[in-house]
Amino acid sequence: MFQAAKAKFKQRNIKTWLLNEARQFLLEGIDEDTINDLVAGYDSSNG
Repeated sequence: MFQAAKAKFKQRNIKTWLLNEARQFLLEGIDEDTINDLVAGYDSSNG
């Protein structure tokens, strides 16, 4: 059981790392105002 939990934890760490790397790549060159506009648009569309 400990092995399964350890494997799941490792997988989650890898997934988090990949998502963070992808975010940095996708948001490269985008200024903070643009990000704020995107977040505001998302928030207003999801009520």
